[in-house]
Amino acid sequence: MESVPVNILRVCIYDDEHYWCQQMAKVVRDFFSNRYVIDIQFPTDSEGVLSTEADIILLDIRLNEGTGFSIADKLGRRKHGLVIFCTAYEEYMFEAFSFQPFRFVRKLYLKNDLTQAMKAAEDYISDRSETFWIKSGEAVRVLHKNEILYIEKVNRKCI
Repeated sequence: MESVPVNILRVCIYDDEHYWCQQMAKVVRDFFSNRYVIDIQFPTDSEGVLSTEADIILLDIRLNEGTGFSIADKLGRRKHGLVIFCTAYEEYMFEAFSFQPFRFVRKLYLKNDLTQAMKAAEDYISDRSETFWIKSGEAVRVLHKNEILYIEKVNRKCI
C-alpha cells in the first residue's frame, strides 16, 4: 500500500456570532476540501485566539469583549498565522490596514471575498513552504528553493 502525504491546514475562526462562524467555516471547507484536511478551531475567547497555532486566523473586528484590532495587535508581536479580518463594517477597512492583516473580508460579500482570500492564502502558504532559513553566525537569511544551487554539509554543518 502506497502512503500519501496529508496536508493539514489549521484555521482559527473567531467571531461572536455563531451564524458567521458557520458561514466562514463552510466557505473554507468548500474551498480547500480536495487539497487539505481542514482543522477548524472556534475559540471562545481572545486567549484562545492568542494561543492558536493556526495557519489562517479569521478575525471579526467588532466583538462583545472588545475588538479584533486589539487581538491582532497582540498577535502581531508573535509569530502567528495569516490574519484575515472579516467584518460587516466596511468603515473599519482603513483602520484595519494599520495592523497589517493578510486580507480584509466583507461579510456582505463573504463567499466571494473569503474565497479570494483563501486562494491568496493558499498561494502564500505554498510559497512559504518552499523557503529555507539559513543561519550563519548571528545572521539568518531566508532563501527560496529557486535561489539554492546546492547545499554542502561538512562535519554536521552546512557550508
